[in-house]
Amino acid sequence: MIKQGDQAGPPDVKYVGPAGTGIAAHRTAILDERQNAAQSGARLFNSSENKTAESGDALRIRFAAETATLTSIALSSAQGLEKAPRHIAMMIGQSPEAVTVKPNLSFVDATLTPEQAASLVSLWQNGAIAYETLYENLQRGEIASAERDHEAELKLIDEERFGSEEERDAALGGGGNTR
Repeated sequence: MIKQGDQAGPPDVKYVGPAGTGIAAHRTAILDERQNAAQSGARLFNSSENKTAESGDALRIRFAAETATLTSIALSSAQGLEKAPRHIAMMIGQSPEAVTVKPNLSFVDATLTPEQAASLVSLWQNGAIAYETLYENLQRGEIASAERDHEAELKLIDEERFGSEEERDAALGGGGNTR
C-alpha cells in the first residue's frame, strides 16, 4: 500500500498494449488463412477440377468429405441458435421441445430448371411418383414454398379454384351449421 507522503511526484501511469512485435507476422498468418479458406470454398464448387470421369458415388463421397466441416458448423450453429428460444419458452411456460431450428444443409445451388420441373410434373401425372414426392422435390428445387407442406399446398390450390369453405357454404346457401 502506498501512503500519501511516499510519492516523490505525480503517479506513474502506464498503458499496457502491444509493442508491435509480431503484428506483421499475425497479419501474414491471417492473410494466409483467408487465402486457404477461399481456395477450399472454391474447390467445393469447382466441378472442372477433375476432368476424369468420376462415378456418382465417388463424387458424392468426395463432396461429403469436403463439406463435413461446413455441415458440422451449420449443425452446431443451429444448436446454439436453438438454446435462447428454448429458454424463453420455459420462461413463458411453454414446452422448450416445441422450439426447433433446422439449418439449411444444402450448400450447392439446387434450383430446378423449368425442364427439370416439367419432367417431375410429368412423372407425377403418369403415376410414377406421389404428389408428396413431387412437392418435396419442388421444395428442394426452390420452386414450391418451403413454408408449406403438400397438404397445405393442396388446400391453397382448392381455395384458389373453388374459394374458401366459408365462401362455398355461403354460395350454396348453407351458411355453415344448418339445423
